[in-house]
Amino acid sequence: NALRLTSVRIPRPYAHFRFLASGGFNNEHQLARRLHSLGGGWEAVAGGMLTLTVPAEHASELKRLLYDEGLAPGVLPLES
Repeated sequence: NALRLTSVRIPRPYAHFRFLASGGFNNEHQLARRLHSLGGGWEAVAGGMLTLTVPAEHASELKRLLYDEGLAPGVLPLES
């Protein structure tokens, strides 16, 4: 008569998009400015691993910017 909790599912507060980028991404990049206007941010690691993060409610808008408007910064998107 015991209940064992093995996991908890909650909506993720943020959506993350990862790319291998060739460099040159900074706060002056058009996408960075749009990303910040959505309440998001970015991080570059090891000179090319780029992560873009936005509140989950803005994920579809960021996808539109990345793919429909051609602002994807990377040469290769990474799936998480």
